[in-house]
Amino acid sequence: ASAAASSGSGSANGNGGGGGGRRPSPPPPPARCQTLSLTPTERVVLHPLTPLEISTLEGPDCRCRCDGGGTSDAEEDDGKAATKGGDWSRVLAVRRTRGEAEGGCDASDWLRNNVRDTTFAGWVILGVPPCCSSTGARAARARDASLEGDEVEGGPDDGTAIGTTDKFGPPGVRSNLLVKDCILEYGCVVSGNGIVSNIHVGGGAALIDCGAVSFPPANGGETKKFTDGMTIAVGAESGGGRDVNVTAESTLIEVCAALGMGRRSGAGGGGKQLASAAAAGNEVMTFPMNVLCPSSYVAHTPTISGVYLSPHSKIDGAASVSRAVLLPHSSITHAVVATDVLLQWNSSVTSNSSIEHAIVMEHSHVGPNSVVAHSILGPDVHVSCGEIHATLLGPNTNAHHQSLLIGVLWPLGRGNVGYGANVGSNHTSRLPDQECASGEGTFWGLTCCVKMPLDVTSAPYSVIAAGTNVAPGQRVSMPFSLIVNGNDGNTNILPGWVLYASPYTVSRSESKFAKRRKAKRHGHYTGWRIVRPSVIDLCMEARASLLAAPGKGGSGTGQSAGEASKRVYKTDREVPGIGFSHLSERSRGGGIKAYTDIIQLYALRGFLERARGAWDRCGGGASAEFARELTALLGDMRLGGETVNGGSPAAGEKKAVEWPPLPWEEPSFADPSALWKHQLSVLRAEASSLGGSSPPSSTAGLAVALVERASRLESEYAARVRKSKMRDDQRGAATVPGYAGSHTKADDDPVVMDALRVAGETERMTKDMIRALGGGDGGGGAGSGGAVTSRL
Repeated sequence: ASAAASSGSGSANGNGGGGGGRRPSPPPPPARCQTLSLTPTERVVLHPLTPLEISTLEGPDCRCRCDGGGTSDAEEDDGKAATKGGDWSRVLAVRRTRGEAEGGCDASDWLRNNVRDTTFAGWVILGVPPCCSSTGARAARARDASLEGDEVEGGPDDGTAIGTTDKFGPPGVRSNLLVKDCILEYGCVVSGNGIVSNIHVGGGAALIDCGAVSFPPANGGETKKFTDGMTIAVGAESGGGRDVNVTAESTLIEVCAALGMGRRSGAGGGGKQLASAAAAGNEVMTFPMNVLCPSSYVAHTPTISGVYLSPHSKIDGAASVSRAVLLPHSSITHAVVATDVLLQWNSSVTSNSSIEHAIVMEHSHVGPNSVVAHSILGPDVHVSCGEIHATLLGPNTNAHHQSLLIGVLWPLGRGNVGYGANVGSNHTSRLPDQECASGEGTFWGLTCCVKMPLDVTSAPYSVIAAGTNVAPGQRVSMPFSLIVNGNDGNTNILPGWVLYASPYTVSRSESKFAKRRKAKRHGHYTGWRIVRPSVIDLCMEARASLLAAPGKGGSGTGQSAGEASKRVYKTDREVPGIGFSHLSERSRGGGIKAYTDIIQLYALRGFLERARGAWDRCGGGASAEFARELTALLGDMRLGGETVNGGSPAAGEKKAVEWPPLPWEEPSFADPSALWKHQLSVLRAEASSLGGSSPPSSTAGLAVALVERASRLESEYAARVRKSKMRDDQRGAATVPGYAGSHTKADDDPVVMDALRVAGETERMTKDMIRALGGGDGGGGAGSGGAVTSRL
């Protein structure tokens, strides 16, 4: 099909490549067959229609005509192709051959059965069976089927089209008002259309019941190129904008690199190498005409102008589609208006939606009733009912309800947009040029009103509560937080609230993202963990900011304990990272504990993983070798004296305005050993608090203390996961009749069960390890580190 398009595309465009001048005279028809070899055994043969074939088309069975009338000079000279019905010299037959003779094949019988009630004009290349031989036809169909993975159906000479016979009937060209400047390959279905021009319909593809099919020139007669690339401006709607050049196969890695996101693209992790690899081969392709590849189809759509459909993609029942590239298994359906769109594998736009100047990445879906403009939707994104403008949405983002996103830069996605959420107050009354930088996993609650500019990229997995009004010009860098309206008209922030009040959210999200990632071609970079080095670094910075809060009470402050507990910190002038919110002393203490627990649990999980490996290598019993391996694992770890986070901003100092590291940029992404290196550095920074009130004096003693602390933190985390789900169960049962019988109880919930399972396995393993090290039955807790050391 490509070879046939290449050989005829210059003529098939209908404008000779010119810009709008007089159309040049067509070349004379070929005097004999033109043959193009595709492989040593396969050829494409192009030849003029024979007089018998022409008379068949004009006869009572076919009722076709060729517009243009009259007899060309060439026809008058040779006296062969001229008939009373018009000039057929530019309607050519094309057949694929596999060793058959070039001449002597007549397709009049096939034309009589498969082509009827159509007017032809301009250059038309019409596919016919390969020498009408059963062997050739069967071989051609078998070859096409093997390319597409389909089964071969139909009899030897019926011209059965692969992928279209069941849905649209037998192949052929029927009941079209006008077919002009087209390549219609053998095995396609072109039926019931109005004006069809400048299209290549491959074998097994279909064009059914469409109104006008054209190819863009079109602004003032000036030819506009149709390519699989475009420039999308995200962020500011006017007065600037962040231009991103994308192609049909672009990834978020390339998009983020083009936007200058991340901190370490030039050094460290694997981001630079991944961006280079992703960009390789993504050159922009220019299409000379509309193209329907085998097993694709366009049906029941009034207006089509500039489309490329890959195999198994479809446009069905759309209102209008212009300049659209659809990769395999993607679709545009049900009253959609689409202009300048790129749809990746298995993506869709459906049900009364409007989309323009956008790319929809793999397994992302738009509709019903959605409006998307000048936006980039990453893989596994779902948008329903809302409006999205000048926005970048990262993977696994969901906006299932009527909501608004304008100028939102959300590269890591994984969040949710509730009904009525207004994350789009980007107009200052001067220009609509403001932006919102959203953090990974942000939950925009129902009817929240977000005024821009706003930066929450350093507050991943935070919740903006329902109805919250977020003031413009603030930056929030407290991960896992809750921001909610206060009684005094200000917003209150609860740092780490998700970790201590709703850890079920984190555990479910880890499982959910792993199960719902369907975009296989983006899977090599979208499967990052929630709790990872960069997120832990943000938690350590947030904790340091909370610890450094001025006048927080205690000895030397002149405040009693009661007075200190009522202290309220107002905005980031007092506590960097809380934005314009107010922070209570109780919330400050809760945030410090939540961050400390997740920081230590992250590091201790890494230690336990390696301790388990040493345990297995040593046979799982009491062994001096096991003790030596643990000692070597921790190395010369110091037992205190290090700051909690030496790189954190001092009190009153704000963080630099920059993007946080992207997951694929982190050293641990390209080098698994870098994860343990980071966990070990955290263990060393936390060593002074991990040993309890009586820190062990040796590395071996510290190993036992770490194992005990890991088990306790894992058990406490599982208990909080269960408690957060039980709280919903109890409240619902006390409020709604029949609630308990129609909801999964906490103890039967798979997320809770998994957290409890991990905690139980950790407890059993740590007891065995401590017993093997001479630590008795593992009792005593972290505070018994000195006694454990003496027994060692």
